[in-house]
Amino acid sequence: MVEVAKEFEMYRKLEVALFRYYKIAEFLEMCLKFNIKTQDPLNVILSSEGYDNSSSRITKGEFFNESIYIPFNPFYLNHEEKRIWRQIYPNDFSGIENTKESIKKYHQEAWKRIIEIKWWIGAREDTRFCGIKKESRLTTVLENYLRTGIKEFRYDFEHAVFRNVDKETIKKFVNIVKDKRKHIKIVWLLK
Repeated sequence: MVEVAKEFEMYRKLEVALFRYYKIAEFLEMCLKFNIKTQDPLNVILSSEGYDNSSSRITKGEFFNESIYIPFNPFYLNHEEKRIWRQIYPNDFSGIENTKESIKKYHQEAWKRIIEIKWWIGAREDTRFCGIKKESRLTTVLENYLRTGIKEFRYDFEHAVFRNVDKETIKKFVNIVKDKRKHIKIVWLLK
């Protein structure tokens, strides 16, 4: 029973990591489309420990457009899981520079990882979600939240990552995860 619970937790961490890369792609797309000046360098903003300057920018419950929220990598909460994750992805985003070429390269890398993680969890055409029941998937929990306003997260890392995420962002993320096309191109998230 312990192994099944651990496998389920790892699956949910993959889904949360998928959200992390979604937010990285969104932020880098913003950097490509607009000339953004940030207080911290890009490699600090894209640190695996996460970055959140939104809490200091809340006014009457509304977020300013310049708020940046990149969640942490949930695999970094455990030393052994972090080691395994770094074997899969030895390079993090610490090498990014504030140039169009570098930002574009890492934007493509974020989408590459989104596509790979979707393959790992089985969220692709002609696949199922790898033995995890539909009602237990994070995407189902997020859809229920969008419908009911009730947050039913199972793990602390899910609460931590989704605590202040607005419903429109969650809706866009769920749509990306549920897109089952085999060859998904880079999706421009900002309109």
